[in-house]
Amino acid sequence: MSHHHGSSTAEPHTISWARLYDPLVWVLSLGRGGRVAALTVDTAEVGAGNRVLDVGTGTGAVALRAAERAGPTGEVIGIDAAPEMVAKATSKARGRTPAPRFEVAPIEDLPFETDSFDRVTAQLMIHHLPEDLRRTGLAEIRRVLKPGGTLAVTEFVSLEDSARAHLLSFSRGRKQHRASWLTALLESADFDAVEQIPTEFSRLGFVRAINP
Repeated sequence: MSHHHGSSTAEPHTISWARLYDPLVWVLSLGRGGRVAALTVDTAEVGAGNRVLDVGTGTGAVALRAAERAGPTGEVIGIDAAPEMVAKATSKARGRTPAPRFEVAPIEDLPFETDSFDRVTAQLMIHHLPEDLRRTGLAEIRRVLKPGGTLAVTEFVSLEDSARAHLLSFSRGRKQHRASWLTALLESADFDAVEQIPTEFSRLGFVRAINP
């Protein structure tokens, strides 16, 4: 029996241009989008047999890599509020073994039982949400994540919403900037052991947190 508060329909924070999403990510990441997805899965410490939820899955890049790590004894579910993204992700997963499953669902109303996932990932989606949905969404993640389970969030180190920030977001550099807005957000949502994981990407923050 699944948990459900009541369905959401039109979501103002969804992305509907699924056909163009992967080419755009490739351009903005200078071809390193796969590396970013792999680091998100690393940050979550996904292992064999884990049950993993990827929120705001987009076209499924993180979920597909998580399924490889979780293996045939695990389960990976990707959710997105945009039906177009879920359709694209499902198409990409077709024929893969093991393959993740994709569902249309908003982060603020996750249709899953309490304490039902070992790991939750969220890559480049939190910044799309207004502040109230960030709080509600993180509360929902805490609800479905098992005690002691791991949340991994990959985000821009700055909330500056501009084309320039997005274009620079995948740059490499000797100094990695601190994603202080994100670590503060997770701490305020009552996650424990919040830490930024060092990577080669200077303008992306990879943050791990534990559900108490």
